[in-house]
This record gives sequence, structure tokens and C-alpha cells, in this order.
Amino acid sequence: MFKRLLGLLGIAAVVGGVVAFLRRNKDDDEFLDEELE
Repeated sequence: MFKRLLGLLGIAAVVGGVVAFLRRNKDDDEFLDEELE
């Protein structure tokens, strides 16, 4: 049970990190688009 909880926490941490990374990249793209106009 405890190991399963740690596994779920690890997966949640990885997913959260990926989402935050993608969100930051999306913001950068919007920033670049504004510069081009």
C-alpha cells in the first residue's frame, strides 16, 4: 500500500512537471508571436 502511494506520488510529480514545462513553453511561444507582429 505504501509503495503504491509512493508510486502514485511519483507519477503525479512527473505529470505535474511535464505540464508545467509545456505551459512555460507555450508562454514562450506566445511571447515570440507578439514580438514578430
